[in-house]
Amino acid sequence: SLHGAPCWFETLTTDVGLASTFYAGLFGWAPEVMSMPGYDYTVFKIGTDPVAGMLRITPEMGNLRPHWGTYFTMNDADEAAEEAIRLGARLCVPVRDIPGVGRFCGITSPQGVTFYAIRYSS
Repeated sequence: SLHGAPCWFETLTTDVGLASTFYAGLFGWAPEVMSMPGYDYTVFKIGTDPVAGMLRITPEMGNLRPHWGTYFTMNDADEAAEEAIRLGARLCVPVRDIPGVGRFCGITSPQGVTFYAIRYSS
């Protein structure tokens, strides 16, 4: 993927059943639930192509409201986090690995907009 290009869209919600029905109906997406250690992750697909994901908000996540997050491909997630901080942002999710996927972090811009930077492992 191209450095700086949007690459994934993910919603966090309190009601995955309602959200799954809504987005499937609105966009024609087919939800596919994947069981991960400790949680389920829904991948929305158009045909066989994954286009977005969904995760249930848990109490451990704090006082999150349902929202959509955009992921941007980066050449190096650690470097992106350092540069974002240098430019006045803060990390809302520290840099960490997603096993089998890549390394990412959550960034909140100086204007208060949250997004995610990821370097895919494959």
